[in-house]
Amino acid sequence: MIGAGSLNETKWSREHTLTFISTSLGFLMWGFVTTMGVASLSWFKGEMPAYMIPVYPAIGPLVLLIGNQVMGRVADLVGRRRVFVITMTLYAVGLLGMAIAANLPQFVAAYVLAEFGVGGEEPASLAALTEIMPANHRGKALVLATNFDNIGAALASGIVLAAGLYSIGFGEARIILGAAGAAVIGAAVLARHSMPESSRWLIARGKSMEPSKSTQAAAGRRVPLWLRLLVLGAIGVSQIVTYGLIAFYLAYYYYTSIITISSIIMIANLGAAAAGLIGLAMDRIGRRGFTLFSYIGGALSMIPIIFLYNSLGSSILFYVFLFINMMFSEFSWAVRTMLEPELFKTIDRATFIGLVRVIAWSAYISSLYLSSYLSEYYYLLLNLAFYMLGAAGAITWFIAGIETKGTPLEKLEESL
Repeated sequence: MIGAGSLNETKWSREHTLTFISTSLGFLMWGFVTTMGVASLSWFKGEMPAYMIPVYPAIGPLVLLIGNQVMGRVADLVGRRRVFVITMTLYAVGLLGMAIAANLPQFVAAYVLAEFGVGGEEPASLAALTEIMPANHRGKALVLATNFDNIGAALASGIVLAAGLYSIGFGEARIILGAAGAAVIGAAVLARHSMPESSRWLIARGKSMEPSKSTQAAAGRRVPLWLRLLVLGAIGVSQIVTYGLIAFYLAYYYYTSIITISSIIMIANLGAAAAGLIGLAMDRIGRRGFTLFSYIGGALSMIPIIFLYNSLGSSILFYVFLFINMMFSEFSWAVRTMLEPELFKTIDRATFIGLVRVIAWSAYISSLYLSSYLSEYYYLLLNLAFYMLGAAGAITWFIAGIETKGTPLEKLEESL
């Protein structure tokens, strides 16, 4: 474990590299699982009764939010590192099942297992990155590691797109995705074998007597739990709903061509992945101001897409604004990914991360079902409304919140 010096050391070490690689590969697998699941919706649509078409898309997010809450609590009880073993096993078996499933029921069973695994790993990953990384590298590590979800989705959708262009069946594409995923999981096994447990978690659970040291001033005003949950819930609902509905289900609801579907998913996630590089500068940017910029920018960039609703999927301008909108979506993801673990205490950090995610994913599941009955125009207006919800949360935090950039966790906890 990390603990040879102060918990607030500033140098990046081998243990930090292993933690970053381990969590990044987990997020990469999340992108693979989600993309394969969404692409399969079109592939298996002919096997579904009509009433299941708007219900089926909610299966993955529903299982993911259950994984968030259940494994988030487990991570606070048994440790971040042990949870990684459980979750990685689940999505490894699930991904293999998705690759070789012969029919829809088999695929759904495997998809459920994989989504529970990737969803359950998220709170533990965010907690581990927050607790293990040096304060002056924490923002960078959180944003760049989680950006591998976008990279994984872009890579997976690129494979599906190539399969469509070269008339390769989705069954063969699933085998390719499964093989690529197996290689990623193999690398994750090697990294996780040597990664440390969180010293802060060990101290919080009374498993270590290492003293906690800090040299920076306290973060300032005290922020009550209700305000943190309110703001994080608002920006979480906004980001998850708008990203999912635009990057994935816009294609599923309104198009049948696997080439168009995979193109929309790929361009959207390429925009998000490109924006994720902001993580390189994130430790030099204030969280409060960047939160405001991200959500207001997301709302404004949604407006041109609404005016293009008659040419979605075919207009070059649509793909340009889709790319830009998904950049702001990633900025929004970045700030909430940093704020969620920073605004809770170590003793129950993963539990509360899971709770915030349950709030957001519950709203997402509801919106998936309801939006399936909307025209494209009102579907896009709904997304704008959710962006405005996030902007309201960002404004609230800008006025009443605290700045967490570069502040050691021990000092942050004095303000919570």
